[in-house]
Amino acid sequence: MRLFAEIDSSITLAFLERYPTPAAARGLGEQRLGGFLARHGYSGRRTPAESLERLKDAPRGTAGEAEVEARGTVVLALVATLGPLVEQIRLLTSEIAGAVRAHPDGEIFLSLFRDPKSVVCAATLLAELGDCRGRYPSSAALAADGGVSAVAVESGRRRVATFRRACDPRLRAALSTLADATRHHHPWARRLYRDARARGHDHPRATRTVGRAWTRVLWRMWQDGVPYDPARHGSLCRQLATEG
Repeated sequence: MRLFAEIDSSITLAFLERYPTPAAARGLGEQRLGGFLARHGYSGRRTPAESLERLKDAPRGTAGEAEVEARGTVVLALVATLGPLVEQIRLLTSEIAGAVRAHPDGEIFLSLFRDPKSVVCAATLLAELGDCRGRYPSSAALAADGGVSAVAVESGRRRVATFRRACDPRLRAALSTLADATRHHHPWARRLYRDARARGHDHPRATRTVGRAWTRVLWRMWQDGVPYDPARHGSLCRQLATEG
């Protein structure tokens, strides 16, 4: 059970540094926890009382005192190691975000995501597609290079669709991330994913189905030079949901 949303967030690392073992956190009260959260600028959705209740409801370990002490030492070592790494990741992500927003096509790719942290995926899509529109003359070409469309294999009278291995792996990873992120909040992407799973497809294949649909929308946006707009691209999205 997590007390905070992300294990590598600054508030999580600060908490583990101050309370590396369950015994260290045992004396926490609502006021004391509230003061700690306030000092570290925590602005999460939970109140100190809710966080404290979550902490008390967490499973209790059965390790002995010596083991608990050793584990606490390991936790402090990990926090000391992760702190600088997390800070460098934050700085690099900030630089990437600035570069994407400054790029003429940046808003096209940023418009696909809700979470600001998805800027790295948006930057990957931008970098892999580039700005030469002639590179992908059709959405099918983009889907093929992105590894989200199947390959037809024929043997005699038998013709089957198989996983496409020859592709741009970075583009495929970015399209898969886009598909997996948007299936949670885009109605048509959610429907495509749900229908694919209902047909017996596993998660990776269902995600590729959504990613392949996104290539049609993305290709149109990229060719027109306009960000994603449900009003502008709504008809295409409804068509994709129906075809799925």
